[in-house]
Amino acid sequence: MNQRPAGILATSQSPRDVRPQDYDRAAPISERLKYLINYAVLAPSTHNTQPWLFRVNGDSVDILADRSRALPVIDPEDRGLLISCGAASGTLSTALEAVGLIHNLSFLPDPSEPDLVARIAVVGEIALETDWMGTLNAIRSRKTVRNGFQDRLLRPSDMQFIEERTVSGEASVRLIDSVQDEVDVLRAIGDAETERLTDKHYVRENASWTHPLRNRSRDGIPELANRTASIQEIWSPGNLLENKMGSISRVAVVVSPSNRPLNWLRSGFEMSIILIEAGKRGLNAAIIIHPLQIQEIRLRIEAILKTDWTAQVLLRLGFAERAPLTPRRALVDVMLHPGFSR
Repeated sequence: MNQRPAGILATSQSPRDVRPQDYDRAAPISERLKYLINYAVLAPSTHNTQPWLFRVNGDSVDILADRSRALPVIDPEDRGLLISCGAASGTLSTALEAVGLIHNLSFLPDPSEPDLVARIAVVGEIALETDWMGTLNAIRSRKTVRNGFQDRLLRPSDMQFIEERTVSGEASVRLIDSVQDEVDVLRAIGDAETERLTDKHYVRENASWTHPLRNRSRDGIPELANRTASIQEIWSPGNLLENKMGSISRVAVVVSPSNRPLNWLRSGFEMSIILIEAGKRGLNAAIIIHPLQIQEIRLRIEAILKTDWTAQVLLRLGFAERAPLTPRRALVDVMLHPGFSR
C-alpha cells in the first residue's frame, strides 16, 4: 500500500476527512500525534460543543478543557464538559494503540494548570494492530443517534462486548438487563426533560447550539430539513414491555464510585471505548448527560440500578437511522503551541 505523508490533511480541513491510509509511520512523532488528534476531535461531546484544546510537545499531547465552550445552564458544574474531554482522551488513546504507539495517560497531571485535564506521553512503539484501519474507521464512522433507531432487533451477542469490558476503579459501563428497569430509566429521562423544558434559560441555551447555521461554525447540532428527533422521541420507552420479539435498542449507564472531576474524565474515557467497540459492530448510541444534573432524577435512576455508584452518562445503543454526521472544528481551531494555555 502506498502511504501519503501524515501531514496530507491540512490543519484547516475538517477532521471528518481524515483517512487511515494517510498515516505515515516514518513521519516524526510530533507530526503523527497531530495527525491522530484528528481522530480525537471526532469524540462525542455535550451538544457537540467540542470543549477541548490540544498541545503537542515533542512526544506528548496535552488535552485542555476549553471552558469558553461551557454550557452554564445545561451543565453548571462542567461535568459534561469534562466527560467530553475524557471521551477525547479515550478516543486518542485508542487511536494510538491501533497504530502501535505505546503511551502513558494521566488525568489532571498538573495542579498548577487546572484546565490541563489529561496528558498522553508516547513511550515506545510496536507493530500496528491487526485491524488498525478498522479501529480508526470505527472512530471516523461513529455518530450520536439523533434520528432514531432502525427497526432491527438486537441479538444478545451484539451487547456482549459491554459485559466483557473490565471494570475500572474510577468508572464502568453497566448494561440494564431488566426490561422493566429499562422502561423506568427511560421514563425518568422523559420526566427530566419535561421539567427542564419549563426553564426558559435551558430552552434558550439549548437552542443556541441547535440550529442550521451551526454548519458554518463547525460545531453544535445543525437542524436539518428532515428534523432531528426530540429527546422525548429518542428516549421514549415506546412499547418495550409489550414487545415479545426483542428490542431494537438497549440502555447502558456509565457509573463511577464518586462524583468528582477525575470520575467525570474517567467516565468519558470508558464511554469512548464502548462507543468505538460498538462502532466496529455497526452500532451507535444516543447519549445523554444533563438529566443526571437533576439530583432527584439521578438518585431515582441509581435506585433502579440498585447501585451506590454515581450515574454519569446514559447510552441507548442500536442500529442508527441514516443521518448526516455532525461537523467538527479543524485542527487550526483546537491546537495550542507548546507553552501556551487558554
